[in-house]
Amino acid sequence: MDKELLAAIGQMIDEKLKPVHQSITGMHQDITGMQQDITGMQQDIADVKQEVVKTNLKLETDITKRLDSLTDGYILNHEKQHDLERQLTDLQRRVEALEIKVS
Repeated sequence: MDKELLAAIGQMIDEKLKPVHQSITGMHQDITGMQQDITGMQQDIADVKQEVVKTNLKLETDITKRLDSLTDGYILNHEKQHDLERQLTDLQRRVEALEIKVS
């Protein structure tokens, strides 16, 4: 009779613990799913980092070259303007000298 009683108690305990076991199994599945999600997010973050590096390289190369070209163009324009101003000043002096000779 003790064996039957122990078996009955064991079965009752199993029945009482069944929801706990199911809950733990569900939590384990949830954790496994979260781990997979985290792995996916880590890969996404790595991809974003690669894109940031590519973007930075593009900024450093293409845009820097374009800015350098614009700066060179500005310098050339400034130099040309300075040359034209000097030529204009020379022409004004020549005209004044000619006006003095004619007067």
